[in-house]
Amino acid sequence: MSTSRFNLGLALLPILLIACGESTYDKPVEELVGSTMGTTFSVKIVEPPGNLDLVALQNEVQAALDDINQTMSTYIEDSALSRFNASESTDWQNIPGDLCYAIEAAGVVSEFTEGAFDVTVSPLVDLWGFGPLESRDAPPTDEEIDTLMNDVGYTKLEIDCSVPA
Repeated sequence: MSTSRFNLGLALLPILLIACGESTYDKPVEELVGSTMGTTFSVKIVEPPGNLDLVALQNEVQAALDDINQTMSTYIEDSALSRFNASESTDWQNIPGDLCYAIEAAGVVSEFTEGAFDVTVSPLVDLWGFGPLESRDAPPTDEEIDTLMNDVGYTKLEIDCSVPA
């Protein structure tokens, strides 16, 4: 272990010990559960205030997750992201603000990783059979891959979130 890692570990030790000192096991906990995005979620609230309306909070959490799913799902055909992905236009398109900021953040990650992360790979994901389309029994041909590579690449995607949708 290098000296800097060892020093960092020593510096973090008191924080970890303090954090471990107080247990939440003996405190009241309320749990909200539900389904979204093909899976389930669980929200635990430690020491909820007495006036907390759990039903209203459950409905708000579910509504927020449903909204995210309806905006950004690639499995919902009429989601904002699916409509954007299906468009063949190269003209500027208005998209919901949250989706715009998510794509903008993905662009930053793509640049930082020099393309190792790339939100434009959906056609290749589908071609290989890993997307919402039908699965494949055999890998795609080099020609199929090369054809799609002409349209893939985060540098080909321009985004401007300063324009209201």
